Amino acid sequence: MTRQDTLDAMVAAADAAVADANRHSVVQARVGVAPRFDLYHAGLSVCSKKVRAVLTKHGVPYRSHETVILNSRGIYSSELTPAENYRPGYVKLRLSGGAQLARPATGYTGRSSVTTEGFDACVVPTLVDREAAAVIVDSLRICEHLDQQAPRAQRLVPEDITTAAAVRQQMAIVDGTPHPAALYGFHPEDDRRPDFIKHVMGDVYDLKVAALQQLIDNNRNDSALVAGYTNKIANELGGKAVAHDSTKQRAIRSEI
Repeated sequence: MTRQDTLDAMVAAADAAVADANRHSVVQARVGVAPRFDLYHAGLSVCSKKVRAVLTKHGVPYRSHETVILNSRGIYSSELTPAENYRPGYVKLRLSGGAQLARPATGYTGRSSVTTEGFDACVVPTLVDREAAAVIVDSLRICEHLDQQAPRAQRLVPEDITTAAAVRQQMAIVDGTPHPAALYGFHPEDDRRPDFIKHVMGDVYDLKVAALQQLIDNNRNDSALVAGYTNKIANELGGKAVAHDSTKQRAIRSEI
């Protein structure tokens, strides 16, 4: 089996993790042009928004796989449905792209930066570059990869070294901002999130941990998956503590 065959098989398995066929589509389609890129992403994900912005700016056609990133229980039963970005097909695709990012994300500071926090096998976005037969797993790296594929005159990061350094400094600020902690956290005095978000976040960490433990139990024979899920549980337990820590929530808002 060639590298491309292996990638095609992993992409097909990741696609199958997205339950609704209507959430697979081609964005910015061009007649007669097969999209080079596949993007696994979610609407509310800040990191996904960064990547979609770069794709839109460059007008690049891509296969969009919009992923449900929240776990849920049945209305009339206790059955737990794992988030689509936790499912084995997607996680295996992401693990293949994260192999070179040695340090796993097990701690929690409220940030999602791979550079400072480590690699998380169970999040979005993930980009597949079919032409390069590559899987890129970090939003900052994805944005830079996409920009490098654009014609030189259209790139968002300029050639001038000084100006490029200033652009990358801005990118680092966004990458290091504790967006997840603000989205998931309960500020004691000034929680301005929409009511539906506050409702969903009420038990979000408990559902995450339960879903991950269920997936560990169902995939005991796959050591890579079990390691990814185990690291994710450690990360989410840290997130749960921060979400309800008034002192940390004030500090996070102050930092932002």
